Amino acid sequence: MIETEDVTCIIKGSVSHPQYNKLRKQMSFKIEDSMQFECTAASLQDVQVYDVLIEDLVPYTSQKMLPLFFENGRYEVVILPKTNEGISFYHEFPEFRDGVSKVSRSNILTGTLHFRNEVGLTSFEIRGEGNRVLLTVILEVYPTKLDYKNDYKKLLDEVNEEIYNLAYHFIKRTYLYGSAKIYKEPSLSEFYRLFDHHFEQYKRSINQIERFSHQNLIKNYIEVRGSQLRRPDLESLNYLRRNASKFEEVPNGITIEGRTVMPSKGIMQRKEHTADTYENRYVKWTMSRISARLKELKRVLEAAYFKGYGKLDTELLCKIDGMIEWIDKKQKNTFWKQIGVLDRSVTSLVLQMAAGYRTVLQVYTTISKSIVLQGQIYKMSIKDIATLYEYWTFLKLGRLLDEKCTPISQDIVKVNTDGLFVNLDKSRTAERKYIHPVTNEEITLKYQFDTNSNRVPTVQQKPDSMLSIGKKGKTYQYQYIFDAKYRLDLETYTDMPGPMQDDINTMHRYRDSIVVHTGDRYERTAFGAYVLFPWFDEQKYESHPLYRSIETVNIGAFPFLPNTTSLVSRFIDNLLNKGPEQLQSEGILPKGFYEEETSSYSVDYVLICTVVNENDYVTLLQSNEYKIASDDLPDGWQRIRNIAIYDQSSMKIRHYAEVMNIEVIGNRVNFMLSNWKAKLIEARGFCVPHNTRVNRNNFFRANSIANLHSKTEEEDKLWRMLNRISNDVEVILDSENISSATKIISFKFDKYELKLNHLERQLEFVGEDLVETFNMDLAIENETYIFQRIVELIYRN
Repeated sequence: MIETEDVTCIIKGSVSHPQYNKLRKQMSFKIEDSMQFECTAASLQDVQVYDVLIEDLVPYTSQKMLPLFFENGRYEVVILPKTNEGISFYHEFPEFRDGVSKVSRSNILTGTLHFRNEVGLTSFEIRGEGNRVLLTVILEVYPTKLDYKNDYKKLLDEVNEEIYNLAYHFIKRTYLYGSAKIYKEPSLSEFYRLFDHHFEQYKRSINQIERFSHQNLIKNYIEVRGSQLRRPDLESLNYLRRNASKFEEVPNGITIEGRTVMPSKGIMQRKEHTADTYENRYVKWTMSRISARLKELKRVLEAAYFKGYGKLDTELLCKIDGMIEWIDKKQKNTFWKQIGVLDRSVTSLVLQMAAGYRTVLQVYTTISKSIVLQGQIYKMSIKDIATLYEYWTFLKLGRLLDEKCTPISQDIVKVNTDGLFVNLDKSRTAERKYIHPVTNEEITLKYQFDTNSNRVPTVQQKPDSMLSIGKKGKTYQYQYIFDAKYRLDLETYTDMPGPMQDDINTMHRYRDSIVVHTGDRYERTAFGAYVLFPWFDEQKYESHPLYRSIETVNIGAFPFLPNTTSLVSRFIDNLLNKGPEQLQSEGILPKGFYEEETSSYSVDYVLICTVVNENDYVTLLQSNEYKIASDDLPDGWQRIRNIAIYDQSSMKIRHYAEVMNIEVIGNRVNFMLSNWKAKLIEARGFCVPHNTRVNRNNFFRANSIANLHSKTEEEDKLWRMLNRISNDVEVILDSENISSATKIISFKFDKYELKLNHLERQLEFVGEDLVETFNMDLAIENETYIFQRIVELIYRN
């Protein structure tokens, strides 16, 4: 309650906010984190403010108080006049201005201020007749889901650091203070805030310049009668020399060659003052530039309101019209009409030091700058916090990837602007591309991922951020959805807040509906979907059901704030470091898939046929069949799907063919083949002495004979893991003959070697001045740890 001689102002609302109270209790807020509250009046009598700690009204004397006003809060304002003077309520936001009005025919004003998702400072005025300000009140509106003094301010800084002025709006319910700083040409929103603050100062300076303008003394020559000529200067004498006809004979005059003459006309110097100086031309130029900017602001505002920005604010437009009218009227008056057009840059002590001129220079320089959210000078409206949180999550995910990967495309966002303020462009999918620093696998982060490009058969979806991760050997990417939701559920899980259940349901919908058409069927491309929500306690949240659900069904939620990013960062690390088989195994597949896969599972083989010389090799290539005695075939020959040729003379495999049909005639088996295809597999110290059956998957992944060796599960995992790091992994076997080889001794690539000690179940990673030992069982239990550690060692070395 605020009492002045003219009015009584009462602000009523709930003093208990469950979300904020829980946040304050868990974060142990201190009384120093106090709200800003100010009231100014010519005759302030009494101010009573509710104290949350003692739960009662107390006299306010600028002491620190815990917050009373919160986002999405509704607060009733009642204004009681003490005199017969008519009063009005003014707030720069038109909905608030219109929302507080008179009660019936009385002079009492009342209405409700609903702040929605907007936080920061808000101010209003109680005005009397003639717009006389009776009372000014400044309040501070707090967020309920994050720490205002730390997380919110840091969130703003990080958004503006990534894309300058993205956080700004035009005129909203709340604002923050800032200061002018040179970045680039300010948006119209920033320009208005800056010029509105300095307009009266600018007007006074222009009026002062008109009264005491800077002038130059200039010399002019005018033609006069001869009797008016005085002491001539050089220019006057030159004029007479050029115009001898001006001399006339007179009784008394100048004797020239026997004649007595005097000039009938001549020119005489006249000194006069002029205001058409470069300094005055500069001032006139600033008026022209400001007028044009104000007219552009008015045009954009009218167009924005026409497009549905909100109710047309006629009072604001009248204010802008008044500014334009004053400047245009000045430019047309007698003084400024005589001033010419500025055609060069001006630097002079007059502009820097003379009264009036100095202020015009300072004001125009200031309004040509941008606003940063530091200082206590200019008011700047900020976008609602839900929109800011969505923008920040995408930008922060990009920053986390910057720390882990190498950017290859800086096209992080598209912005659109009508000149008033800047938004992220949701009409186009913005993306940023990276490569893994060791494996060179491609990673893409997309904003507002659009399923229209995939032509899904049902409803199009558009999640906030899509992380697509490529893996070596795969032609497709593994996609993971991150969706920002600025909401908290305090009811379902009483011990720890989480996201709303509706938001988790949305993640299920996203993952199931984002599909791609391949051949004659649709396949799901999104492997996981996660809500990012504003919460700070990561350690406790690790026991939350919606965090544990990520491990089981790959859907859940992460707390994500400027000071709370470790869980998301760690999760992205795992996605980047896991192999494709691990990511595939974590996907949720339809019921019955595993039974079908197990019941129909069989190993397919490639038969390596050994020939002695080049002639035999050529002969076999010219045929589309391969005949062999059944006794010479290895076990499982019925599952041979390809035939390859190993030439002992060149010690290489160079071609293979697909088995189209198998015919058994007596004790001979005839393989009918397709056309031969090229594939080079080099010996590198190993050989295939006779016809040998090898795993078909090994064959197509191999680039050396040793890679054809049938590996144990841990050997296979290690081989595939190292092939993500290097394209030239050399396999060292315990025998040169792959038919008799029983195990892998080591893997070599670049300047590193991974040694396998099967007896002691140890792995030893060796490089230059580098030795690291692992338990071999980790290849099965935690393959990602080994991969990540090897990558760290390589990157550091």
